[in-house]
Amino acid sequence: MSGKKILYLCDYPMDLIGGAEKSTATMAKAMAANGYEVAILAENSLNKDTAFDNIRLYQFKKSANKYIQVLQKAHNALKYIRKFKPDIVHIQFAQYSYVFLLLKKFHLVKSKIRIIYTDRHYFEAYNDRYKNMYRSYSHYFNDVICTTENNKNCWKQAVGDNETPRLHVVQNVIEDEWFEDSTDKRNLIRNENGINDDTLVIGFVGRYVDWKRWDTVLDICERLKGKNIYFAVCISNPVGSNENSELNEYISKLEKASEGRLICRMNAGKEIMQQMYAAMDIFVLTSEFESFGRTLVEAMSKKTVVIATNSGGAPNVVGNEKNLFPVGDSQKACDIIERYEDKAILDEDKQAFYNRGKDLFSENNMISKMIKIYEMER
Repeated sequence: MSGKKILYLCDYPMDLIGGAEKSTATMAKAMAANGYEVAILAENSLNKDTAFDNIRLYQFKKSANKYIQVLQKAHNALKYIRKFKPDIVHIQFAQYSYVFLLLKKFHLVKSKIRIIYTDRHYFEAYNDRYKNMYRSYSHYFNDVICTTENNKNCWKQAVGDNETPRLHVVQNVIEDEWFEDSTDKRNLIRNENGINDDTLVIGFVGRYVDWKRWDTVLDICERLKGKNIYFAVCISNPVGSNENSELNEYISKLEKASEGRLICRMNAGKEIMQQMYAAMDIFVLTSEFESFGRTLVEAMSKKTVVIATNSGGAPNVVGNEKNLFPVGDSQKACDIIERYEDKAILDEDKQAFYNRGKDLFSENNMISKMIKIYEMER
């Protein structure tokens, strides 16, 4: 491999549980394993022992003042560019893209450094300030990588026929280990709760924030009362603590709506998450908006059928219109779920989604695409 030096710029701690942070870490580790010299600049990790093999992790404490944050990011970017001397700066989040475009506009970054921006959000969901900034100044990026075709099309419409940035699609991915046989993990959760193979387990995963539409989850549980169904929920408190009265109250409502057939894990780690996905038959993404929806791929890897809202980048990940429903339409979601009461259809689609996940969203697929982009001429 070329041995090029890549500096990843990240807005958030690298040990957050969000899909974007996970995908960035997966990419960085894969590139380090493939002969690139890799460094990451990010906000201080939540766990002070966070580290990555063969990767330099530069960290900073973020100010609470949003204006100071901009200066802080600019200062740190320039500081570690001078220190690490990268061939490529790969920006991973929107805030750093804003800062870096300012640095480029005022000629504070050498032109020989290649600038790549991965848009892990969704163009149409940005506010007007960001949209106008990208329309006016995105030519300072050599390349923009989108995680879905839908978002690439939005960017194409925004930047027109400009020579730069070049637009690419590289989907978020999960580590190959996710696709390993999960029979034991599936049996562990189901046996602990006395769930037999004839019982459907419907799952939901996400942070407890409004746009994840946990109200729809509650509606789905209410509508499916009386059926031979269990509900598996992995929910994380954005505050980072189990002590949240609003969240605890919500879980109590779920327990009532599910008639006691609820398996709930809060702020779960990777191993527990894999066990929960494996125990599910169907995973439902209820979000008002997702730029990608990594949880969909995590579920696919455990041979779980996926259903999602027809919004943002999720349709590109699901790849099947029959498994999409309008945001907030819990009845439509239930109609899709009830189709899978036919075990033959359920088993067929479990395998189909597993194959789709492994073919499109595996680490090897991402590695080959990213190496091709990194080795392109400026």
